[in-house]
Amino acid sequence: MTPLVSFLQAGVGGAADAGLPDGLLGYVLIIGVAIGAHEVWRWAGLLLGRDLDPASEIFVWVQHVANALVAALVVRLIAFPAGLLANIALEARLGATAIGLAVFCILGNKLGLGVAAAALALGVLSQITQ
Repeated sequence: MTPLVSFLQAGVGGAADAGLPDGLLGYVLIIGVAIGAHEVWRWAGLLLGRDLDPASEIFVWVQHVANALVAALVVRLIAFPAGLLANIALEARLGATAIGLAVFCILGNKLGLGVAAAALALGVLSQITQ
């Protein structure tokens, strides 16, 4: 078993069992490895992507796919809620979504205002529909 696997299996405070040094040095090693693994790809992306056009067809397609994924997640949260959201009536969830979307469209595509309006509406509507 590798030291990293045994460290992850040991859980919080299990650095000694994983063969990593105790104290600050163990944390410095973990953070150093994480930064080293991350920064390589960050710099590679910077170097490879500096001449790309963000308005190109591929980037527009990627943006549309990302928007579709977010929309699908929102629909999933409304139709099949989990946790505390499951205790709120479907009518309240649909109403809050409609109010948030209306605020977003009416106030000039301001995402923060739409989300805030939907959250406020969900709080109010959940109390009304109980």
